[in-house]
Amino acid sequence: MQYRQCSVANRPIYAAIGVTLAREKDILGLWAGTGGEGAKFWMSVLTDIKNRGVKDSFFLVCDGLKGLPEVVSNVWTTT
Repeated sequence: MQYRQCSVANRPIYAAIGVTLAREKDILGLWAGTGGEGAKFWMSVLTDIKNRGVKDSFFLVCDGLKGLPEVVSNVWTTT
């Protein structure tokens, strides 16, 4: 029997969960990261969510990523 050498790596999984005003919850998506994701990564995630039908964001919870407020305002511009 021949064995392969495998390695294990820690990779973050980012989950976006939406809650409607009627308190209905929905998983909007899961993304595997490579670590160190910044505003560019989140811009692609939020754009993906918007392109799949999310029309607005009331609030967003994160761990203090600088630049995220600008990303949110760029994806969901107020008119």
